[in-house]
Amino acid sequence: MKSKVLIVLAAALVLTAGFPGSVAGSPGTFIVMFNANNPTTGTAPPSQNAASGASITLPWQGSLLRDGYVFGGWNTNAEGTGTNHAGGASITVTGNTVLFARWIPEAADDGVEMVRVEGGTFVFGQNLGTGGGENVDPVSFVTLSSFYIGRTPITRAQFTAVMEGNTNRIPLSHPNWSTVGFNAEENAAAGGANMNQRPITHVSWYYAIVFANRLSIQQRLTPAYELPNQWPNPTSWSTNPDTWGNLPGSSDARSIIDRWSNVRIVPNSTGYRLPTEAQWEFAAKGGNNPDNTTWSGSNNLNEVAWTSMNSGNSPRMVGLLIPNGLGLYDMSGNVWEWVWDVAGGRPGTGEAVTDPEGMPRGGGETWPVRRGGSFNLFSTDARVVYWERGSPFFRNNHVGFRVARPAP
Repeated sequence: MKSKVLIVLAAALVLTAGFPGSVAGSPGTFIVMFNANNPTTGTAPPSQNAASGASITLPWQGSLLRDGYVFGGWNTNAEGTGTNHAGGASITVTGNTVLFARWIPEAADDGVEMVRVEGGTFVFGQNLGTGGGENVDPVSFVTLSSFYIGRTPITRAQFTAVMEGNTNRIPLSHPNWSTVGFNAEENAAAGGANMNQRPITHVSWYYAIVFANRLSIQQRLTPAYELPNQWPNPTSWSTNPDTWGNLPGSSDARSIIDRWSNVRIVPNSTGYRLPTEAQWEFAAKGGNNPDNTTWSGSNNLNEVAWTSMNSGNSPRMVGLLIPNGLGLYDMSGNVWEWVWDVAGGRPGTGEAVTDPEGMPRGGGETWPVRRGGSFNLFSTDARVVYWERGSPFFRNNHVGFRVARPAP
C-alpha cells in the first residue's frame, strides 16, 4: 500500500542585526518589525516599540493571505530554523528584531488518507466472527451518521510533520523509535522508510487531541476540540492548540488536569478528531456490509493483525497485511488506538442509541477507551469487540491512534 504522508514545510523568520541601538529620542527602546514573507495579499502588521525587558503581544495574520498556505505564526529565522511564536503570544523584547510570517503549505485532502463510511445501524459489542470469543457488554443497537476514518493509524512521519512547531511540549521523536524492532527486510521494501511508516507510538490521549486540531487548522477545517482558558469557572474557550499551553502531567495541579480533562467537541465542526468508540467498531467490522469476522477483515488472525504471535515484538509498518472490507488496515493488532469515549460512558446499556459520544469529559470517569489490541498482546485483545481503558497520560510503545471526521 502506498503510504501518504503529510509534508509540512516551515518557512520563517530572522533576528536581524543592523538596526540602530534604540529608537531615536527614546534611549533603551527597541523596535520589533514584522515581515509578511511573500504573501499573496495583505501587508505586514505595523512595527511595535518596547523598552528592553518589556513584553509585547504578537499580532495575528490580519489581512495577510498566501495562496496554498496557512499562517503558522512568527519565526525568528527566514530559513525555518528559528524560534516560532504563535499569533497572540507574548514575547520579551531584548533588542531590535524582525519576525517573518511562517507559512505552512496546506495539507492535501489525501495527506492522511481517509475512507468514507456510510451511516447505518449495527449491534455494538456483538461478536460476528468464527475465530473465537463472545459478545462484549454492553450489546446495543447503535445508529451512526456517515463519517470518514483514516485508512491506517497515524504514522510517525505524519505525526512529526503536523506537530512541527507545536507549543504544547510535545516531542517530535522518541529514543525507542530508531531502535525498537528494526527489521532490515521490511526497511528495504519500504525504500528505507521502515521507521517513519510505522504507527506513531508513545503518544498519550492528549497528544491525539492536539494533533487533530493542528491537522484541521492546516487543512482549513473547523477544529473539533476546544479547551477552557481555566478550570473551574472558565471565561472563554479556544480551538487553537497554540493557546492551550503545555500538556498536563499526572503530577500537575488539579486545576491544570481538570482544564484539559474538560475538552469538548465544537458543535457542527468539520475537523479531524478521534473516532468515537461506536464509529471505530462499526468501521472495524466493515460498516454496512460487515465482514462477519472476529478480527478486522478475517477470521484468520495472521492475515490482518500484528500480535505477539507474528510481530517479532515490535510495531510494524502500516498497511502490510490485508485490509478489511472497507479498505482499512491495522484495525486489529499493531498498536492500540485511542478513541474519544471515556470508559464510564460507553455506548448504550442495552438500549438503542444514535451517534453516541459518551459522557461529557471531566464528569468523574476520565480514562479513555482504546481499541484494537497491539503487537505485544494476544489474539483476544485484537478482536473487533474487545476494549480496554487507560490513563489519558499513558504513553508506551504499543499505543497510537487514527483520526476521523464528519462526512457530508
